[in-house]
Amino acid sequence: MKYLLLAVISLLSFNVFASETVEQEETIMIIEAPQTADGQKSDDFPTCDNEKLINTVREQVKSYLDKETSGSIVDIRKSRLVLKHINSYTEAPIATFDSKENFLVANEIVMNKINRNIKESDMRLCVGEGKKPIYLLIYPEDFRYVVQIINFVPPVDGKNDFSVWYVPDVKQYDTLNEVE
Repeated sequence: MKYLLLAVISLLSFNVFASETVEQEETIMIIEAPQTADGQKSDDFPTCDNEKLINTVREQVKSYLDKETSGSIVDIRKSRLVLKHINSYTEAPIATFDSKENFLVANEIVMNKINRNIKESDMRLCVGEGKKPIYLLIYPEDFRYVVQIINFVPPVDGKNDFSVWYVPDVKQYDTLNEVE
């Protein structure tokens, strides 16, 4: 009886120990990158008046116009007017942007939210000047930013494939002074 009691106690203590180890193995820690509050964007996120961004967009549009221009006086004048009106942009609020203003832009905003799972707070919309304004939809991808140029080239198969990459400047840090 004494041995039977000892066996039962050891068996019960083994089950308690086994259940404790299982609970420890089931504990999983998930580490996520800190999220910025809505409305606060990274220091690297380009603004609508960023010169590097505007120059990158201008070069892309100019190279497209150089390839597509047929050479008539009307087409040359049209391309010069387009290049004239892409030098300055103002930010437009995405939250209040309506499809009545521009369906192509509203469609791209919705598609990025749904298909790429990009939050509205991680996007910026810039509007150019002119009768037919060019829109820039900016959002992060990896360590750079996609700048979709909308309302310049008609979409193909319902998608806007006319975009450029904006790569922010690498920050330089001062070297620490060594203690002698």
